[in-house]
Amino acid sequence: MTKTGNAEMQTCRMMMRVLLLAALPAAAQAAGAAPASPAAPPPVHRPVAHRQSFNDLVRSLVASHEVQPLKDVLDAARKASTGEAVSIKLRRQKARWIYHVRLLKPDGRRVELDIDAKSLKILERK
Repeated sequence: MTKTGNAEMQTCRMMMRVLLLAALPAAAQAAGAAPASPAAPPPVHRPVAHRQSFNDLVRSLVASHEVQPLKDVLDAARKASTGEAVSIKLRRQKARWIYHVRLLKPDGRRVELDIDAKSLKILERK
């Protein structure tokens, strides 16, 4: 057999394998077997206790006037720039709390603001 004939034969065998593998699930279902279900994704670990304690911390910070409520932060962000808030994070940097706000402008551009959580002063605009 020539090299070309051998390569054609290997290609033919490979195609037969692919076709057989593709037909196996349909044949199994026709025979009455239950269809194979896709593997379930692994469970996502969410530390609920940590999230609850962070929420409690933020509530206590708002109650003690160390940070402003979220409504006031959103108002300050809207005054600084047009757009819709798509992300808000509260972080501790050095000795103060900072809200990091991401806005999506009507033209599709993204604006990021760092706002002092106590005074609502715009610290940085990106």
